Amino acid sequence: MEVQDLSSLRVAAVRHVGPYPGLGPSFEKVCGWAGQNSLFGPGTRVIGVFHDDPQSTAAAELRSDACITVGDSVQSDADAGIEVTEIVGGRYAVGILKGPYEGLQAAYTWIYSEWLPNSGHTEAHAPSYEVYLNDAASTPPAELLTAIHVPLKK
Repeated sequence: MEVQDLSSLRVAAVRHVGPYPGLGPSFEKVCGWAGQNSLFGPGTRVIGVFHDDPQSTAAAELRSDACITVGDSVQSDADAGIEVTEIVGGRYAVGILKGPYEGLQAAYTWIYSEWLPNSGHTEAHAPSYEVYLNDAASTPPAELLTAIHVPLKK
């Protein structure tokens, strides 16, 4: 884990309510919309934002957002169910998981039960998020790279 001060990110998002592994269709929706609107470029990032703690929130009530980064000219599209919003910048602990997405839960368990209590840092009350560093459609699961961002108090 590395502590970094990060800038805010402007994103187009599709909300999902329910178990976090069910976020896939929301990614399909936001990425399809972005493709139709020619929004993908070399700097575009695909991001998952996770608003609730699955240890204290019922699975059916978990809120998450499937996002892609967008420029200042992109606006929300209510007809398509797309909301342009911001991932707040600030201090984050960032770690990279290499391997299948099924390993993310174990990574979060380690971060919150081992790393964070021994780090000297305190979690901030903001959503964690994941940046998917390669394409799951063309990358073998063992080679997937996911940057996990956990918000910290300054």
